[in-house]
Amino acid sequence: MNVMTRPAKASAQAQTERLLSVIAGSSDAAWLATCREHNKTLRNDAVAAAAHARLAELNGAAAAAAAGPDANVRMTAVEQARAIWPVLVKRATETGSTTVAKITYGDLAVAIGYPHKGAARAIKPALGLIGLYCVKHNLPALNALAVNQASMEVGDSSVVHDGTSPREERAHIVAFDWASVEVPPASAFVGFKAPR
Repeated sequence: MNVMTRPAKASAQAQTERLLSVIAGSSDAAWLATCREHNKTLRNDAVAAAAHARLAELNGAAAAAAAGPDANVRMTAVEQARAIWPVLVKRATETGSTTVAKITYGDLAVAIGYPHKGAARAIKPALGLIGLYCVKHNLPALNALAVNQASMEVGDSSVVHDGTSPREERAHIVAFDWASVEVPPASAFVGFKAPR
């Protein structure tokens, strides 16, 4: 007699990581919107934020504006960092230029779903977390792509490798093979003190 057994249920964290991976590669706006709303209801903020960020990336600022002004106000620095990571990686890999790869803080805020560029200050701690993670894991400090609109250079609180200028860091970022690096899980950012 053959007995069928169910496979062990994956842990919640493993399910979330798998879902985040699917979201990052999805181009189905309707599914992403459903996923975002469903996970808001479940209070799975990381998944809801990732779906929202992917929608914003696919549809530009229009998707973010449609979601309403308070859509991402409750995002933590860790959630923001996870939403920002794929936006910066895309700029690094698709532009091939350290100048073109730069993105202003305001444009980056809009890219992850904030309704206006004035939310730029809200994402600075998340950029610090990304920089700290990259330095700890010997990756180019991806946060060096985010710049001030007036100066088109990083702010004073930017995290880069010791002895490396932001300009040199950007050269390393653009030359790096980001396809081999996944978006870090939320737990990877926990323990870092986000610079302000």
